[in-house]
Amino acid sequence: ISYRDTGEEREGIPICCFSRFGIPVGLHLEGCGMKKFLSKKFWKKGSGEIIGFLSVLPVIIFLLVMLISIAQMGSIKERMEYTTYVAGRAAVVQKDFSSARKAAYETAQRDLLNFSNTFEPGSLKVTLRIIKKTGSSTSNKDWKKGNYLSCTISVNTKTLSPLINGKKSCTLTMMIERPTDDLDSILP
Repeated sequence: ISYRDTGEEREGIPICCFSRFGIPVGLHLEGCGMKKFLSKKFWKKGSGEIIGFLSVLPVIIFLLVMLISIAQMGSIKERMEYTTYVAGRAAVVQKDFSSARKAAYETAQRDLLNFSNTFEPGSLKVTLRIIKKTGSSTSNKDWKKGNYLSCTISVNTKTLSPLINGKKSCTLTMMIERPTDDLDSILP
């Protein structure tokens, strides 16, 4: 039998023989252990554990992916809480509600820009809501110091596992810190 690379004769039986044109002509199983593998003796020696491992391997990989996704979700939740804090902080120091809404959205968008691999870029939604201070004499929800502002940020997330992906939101309540309009003439 001639080998393809050198063309010389060698001892033993090759796994695959080549003709003089380099075309494989036959597969010899005697020298490579395939007969032993296909025989019942191979399976009686405990080599069936390989098949058992291969059948359990997808479950192990699935659990590993889920574990990584849960760790990713912890990181995403932490980032969303920080983004909500920064956006709410930018909103409570504004002069009126419309400028607070604009400042909160721009701040949240700027903060999440660096994390576009875990957040879908166009899915950001910022919701602001004024909450009346408990025990206040005024009945309406005005933009004035002492009332509370609830800032909610929601965004679609992307993780390693498609089972955990979806819309996530975070809410934070802060007190409006901007003084009333009467003090605007005094303050710079």
